[in-house]
Amino acid sequence: MTDDSQLSVTAVEGPGATYAAAGVDIEAGDRAVELIKGRLRSTRPEVVGGLGGFAGLFRIDESRLLATSTDGVGTKVAIAQAMDKHDTIGIDLVGMVVDDIVVCGAEPLFMTDVAGAATGIVDADKVLGPERVRAGDVVVAMASSGLHSNGYSLARHVLLKAARLALDSTADLGEPLGEVLLTPTRIYTKDCLALAAALDVHALAHVTGGGLTANLTRVLPDGLTASIDTSSWEPAPVFRLIAERGQVSPEEMERTFNMGVGMVAVVPPDAADAAVALLQQRDVAAWVLGDVREAGQSRAGQKP
Repeated sequence: MTDDSQLSVTAVEGPGATYAAAGVDIEAGDRAVELIKGRLRSTRPEVVGGLGGFAGLFRIDESRLLATSTDGVGTKVAIAQAMDKHDTIGIDLVGMVVDDIVVCGAEPLFMTDVAGAATGIVDADKVLGPERVRAGDVVVAMASSGLHSNGYSLARHVLLKAARLALDSTADLGEPLGEVLLTPTRIYTKDCLALAAALDVHALAHVTGGGLTANLTRVLPDGLTASIDTSSWEPAPVFRLIAERGQVSPEEMERTFNMGVGMVAVVPPDAADAAVALLQQRDVAAWVLGDVREAGQSRAGQKP
């Protein structure tokens, strides 16, 4: 990892394991979304925005919007089945859905279905997103509890198939591998709502499939980029274990896993310290991750 990496990642093909080889092709999924965008049109004028956001928005009156999202736990279920331990993946399911809603600034109202679908509500003038983000804003990271619920096809391929590690093996993790893999997803919803109520939050990004780069990019307007200091945190040992045992390239790791950052907030520079302090008071490990700037601008403010 470099200390000052721009938010653009290009897949690097190499001898190591890849997410695509394990059965999940992120690039193909992105292409599919782009192909169908032009063909999908809402039949209701109340629908706000289009594809590409974290949640769908539906206007219910002049001042309020409903936000909805649906998701699943993916192949993390296979780990739960192998360990006959099913009391954590329900937490993962809630986290994957409600944290996609809160990034709009919406408070979740209810959740239904076995796969997981939730609906929330937000005042129209308080919707968070790219429209609020400005050059000079600061990116604040919130630590993940582990893999959360993304990248398990690659993790299982590397650790259980290629490396043939047993789920009860500690494998330099300090606790059984199976327990590490079933660590519940951290749910940031209440913390993010508290942050937005106390401070001028411009955007939130839930770091799920695609990793930090792809998900942070979703809340940046055209012409702006984000620079992150990758030396500002140390990913948990499970990420290193996957990279080493599978010879997975840094680029592949960063676009498959959250690498220790599960949610980010974009705030004005004068609110950064207060944001970190508030989150830490709520027992969420947080730190300044980087900043937002015009595309091509260096950390010192000079064009490269």
